[in-house]
Amino acid sequence: MPVAPLLASIALAAPQNVDPVVRALSLRDPAPCSAVEGLTPTPVDTLQHVVATVDLPPWAPMRAADCLVRGHAAEVQPSIEGWVTDPAVIGLGRLVLSDLDAMPVEVAVPVARRALAGPLADVARSRIARSAHPEVRAVGETE
Repeated sequence: MPVAPLLASIALAAPQNVDPVVRALSLRDPAPCSAVEGLTPTPVDTLQHVVATVDLPPWAPMRAADCLVRGHAAEVQPSIEGWVTDPAVIGLGRLVLSDLDAMPVEVAVPVARRALAGPLADVARSRIARSAHPEVRAVGETE
């Protein structure tokens, strides 16, 4: 088998224990992120997989994204920055902006900058102005 198709099939493979994670994220009463992450040996990869591939129920990928932003922002910073700049995932971008203060400031500042240049710039300006982090508020004042 050629290498490229093999690599593509590996990349599309679901992480270990993704089904119980999706079930936990799909419940009407959400489980805490720590409980959800405890269902898989690869919580970051599994949660990213859920965000990228699960459509229904619509709150499952949003809860997965919330767990990533609140608990793993530094690890998934490129994804978070993409969510605030990609018009195809406006809901994820809004979630990121609502969780701006939950991120470490060294992640929140570049995310805020990216958001100001994206499709949610007006929402970002308002949210940045209310940030608990002075460094994040400063981003809004300089832009």
